[in-house]
Amino acid sequence: MKKTLVLICAWLVVVNTFTPEEKYAWVNYKALYNKVYEDKDEDLMHLSIFVRSRNLINMHNRLFKEGIVPYKMALNKFSDLTNTEFEKKTSPQNQEPTNPSDGTWPDTPVPNEKPASPIEITPIDEPVEPPSVGIPAD
Repeated sequence: MKKTLVLICAWLVVVNTFTPEEKYAWVNYKALYNKVYEDKDEDLMHLSIFVRSRNLINMHNRLFKEGIVPYKMALNKFSDLTNTEFEKKTSPQNQEPTNPSDGTWPDTPVPNEKPASPIEITPIDEPVEPPSVGIPAD
C-alpha cells in the first residue's frame, strides 16, 4: 500500500511539473503525428522525452539566431522516442522491402552491376531552413 501511495505521489509531482504551454504543445504534437499510448504512464514517459527534446531544440535554435551554430533544428515524428525506440523504428531490419516479390532494398547492390558514379556536392553558403512541423520552435 505504501509503495502504491508513493508511486501515485511521484506521478502527481511529475505530471504537475509541466507547464500548460508544454502540455498544449504535447497535445498538438500527438495529434500531428497520430501518437497514441497504451496508458497514462507511457504517455507521461513520452511527454517527458518530448519536453526534453523540445527544450534542446529551442536552446539550439537560440544559438542559431545568434550565429553560433549554422543550422536550425525542429521537432519531428521521432521527438518523443527513447534511443532504443528510435533505433528500432529506423533500423533497416524493421523496414519493408521496396519490392516484396524479391525482398530487395533500394540501396542493395545488384550482382554484376557497376556502382553509380560519385555525385559532387557543392557546399551552401546560407543555412537551409528545415520544414516546419506545425509547432513553433520559439
